[in-house]
Amino acid sequence: MRLTISHTTHYKYDAPVRYGLSRLRLTPTSDACQTVLSWKTEIVGGKKEVGYFDQFHNPVELVSLDPDAQEIHVRCEGEVETRDRAGVVGSTPALRRSGSFAAPPRSRPRARC
Repeated sequence: MRLTISHTTHYKYDAPVRYGLSRLRLTPTSDACQTVLSWKTEIVGGKKEVGYFDQFHNPVELVSLDPDAQEIHVRCEGEVETRDRAGVVGSTPALRRSGSFAAPPRSRPRARC
């Protein structure tokens, strides 16, 4: 199934903000159940400083507010193609790296008397 996604977040502050940072986790990733066909993020009232991946390999965008801003608009949109896997996804690279599916250490057999 092809999905068209559009999301808008609007932050409004009571007083001008001299300095502010926000981490955005709004970008989907392609995996066994979905393929990201297109994606973009637009920011009004701030700018993207850097993009990186967190410890679970999720894309993160670090955004700074414009000096003395009183509001910021974040809009993201794109297309994602999904596949029906009947709820069975399996292990993802992020989970494998986190050790969630790691086998427990083997214990030594106890000596019998």
